[in-house]
Amino acid sequence: MSGETSLVPSELSKELNLSRPALTPILNELESKGLIRREFDFSDRRRTKIVLQEGPVREIKNGFGCYTDRIRLLMDAFSPEEVLSLFTLLSKANAVLSDYNKENPDEKSI
Repeated sequence: MSGETSLVPSELSKELNLSRPALTPILNELESKGLIRREFDFSDRRRTKIVLQEGPVREIKNGFGCYTDRIRLLMDAFSPEEVLSLFTLLSKANAVLSDYNKENPDEKSI
């Protein structure tokens, strides 16, 4: 597995602020599309690693090239203080939606 990017589901769940049950269908979908693969952790056979499939991920990144250039153009137009304000507002919006999703678990999140 040299050079491959991998995480265990618990780390990924923590990083994304998602419960393990909420993460499972996302991982299933990514796996069915060939973007990740699951493999046993040879140091601890009880654990599963999630490994990014570099080829498909690279294709996606290449497809978003024009968007990343535009985002970079927008970010360059903001002062550091404005970037911080934008980050603060987006973080607050994310927290509000996260709370809403927790209070309404039967609704499909966007």
